[in-house]
Amino acid sequence: MSAGSHATQADLLATAFAGLGQIVADPADLHFGLTFRIAGPPPSVAELRARVAERVGASSPLAERLVWAEGARWERAADFDPAEHVRELGGSGPAAVRSFAALPGRPPWMLLVEPAESDWRLHYLVHHARQDAQAALRTVVSLLGEGRTGSSAPSRPPGWWTPGSLVPGVLRTLRTGQPTAGTPDETKREFAERVIPVSILREVADARKITVNQVLLSALRRAGGPREVLMPLSIRDGADSEFVNRIALTRVALTSDRAVRRDSRRRRVARERQAWRLLSNGRNDRLAGWMLRRITNPATMTATVSNLRVDERITLLGKEVLGISAIPWLPPGHRWFALLVTYLADTTLTVLAQSEADKLVDAWVSAVDDMRRREDRR
Repeated sequence: MSAGSHATQADLLATAFAGLGQIVADPADLHFGLTFRIAGPPPSVAELRARVAERVGASSPLAERLVWAEGARWERAADFDPAEHVRELGGSGPAAVRSFAALPGRPPWMLLVEPAESDWRLHYLVHHARQDAQAALRTVVSLLGEGRTGSSAPSRPPGWWTPGSLVPGVLRTLRTGQPTAGTPDETKREFAERVIPVSILREVADARKITVNQVLLSALRRAGGPREVLMPLSIRDGADSEFVNRIALTRVALTSDRAVRRDSRRRRVARERQAWRLLSNGRNDRLAGWMLRRITNPATMTATVSNLRVDERITLLGKEVLGISAIPWLPPGHRWFALLVTYLADTTLTVLAQSEADKLVDAWVSAVDDMRRREDRR
């Protein structure tokens, strides 16, 4: 530990993600990101560094580094250097952004400027042990915007019975006869991205009396997706820092019919969210860790769908953000990971896959169009 530093033990979630870093084939796979398309010419890197230095306090989680030594811990040094965190992107696109995750001594998060004459791009890259997607968004707004985006869920003590709501999902992992088809090729990475107008998703959702998320999951199943996928659940409450990872994971069965309704799905998700809040309080790490390993077991689960919804128009450095997209991460053993970002009038679907990423997203978008056409004919 360096002089003037302070270390704290990482919590269950950070330890789990840091542990994956010990076995992952590519260190970039444990990093994900958000890309902001911003109006006007870009600022200089020096200007961005000055803004970050001004807003990152010595006690902020953003000034910490992840250290792995007989377990994970966060180490806070007194010499926070914005030059390590703010850099210019030499290329363009997700692959160029991911390349920064392989730098020796890389910090847990970085802001990367992709210059352009107009409508420049700002990429935020972060290790998943540090943050989830909502925390990533709030970090960028905190550093470069005004005010806050979104709100933390209110703190509400869960009842003693709530862990029972996780039992069905864990029991499904014990079933036999659900092996994955072959072993993923750990050497290949492909990105694909498509945009779906939110108006189309809402039209189908209203007609079927389901949520927009259910439209997307139903379309994925129609497109030949797996029977089940992992989905992150936010377990953040009013007592949590805005800048740390506060998610758990659940298995969601994909269905192409109209059976699942808004209310029943929302009640189940609410129960699971409360259960994970209770289990991740630091006093149930052994049980929570076992359940997390069962739910995410790559022998039976090789795909994840995550969604970030941005309800407010964002400005960064006084300029309007015109669009937001994602750079997904890829868990060990996964075939693909989809990260959807809904901002203003569009939902941007980005997939990182071992192979055939374009084929997956094209079929997915086509399935949404087919669902809309079916409703139009009714």
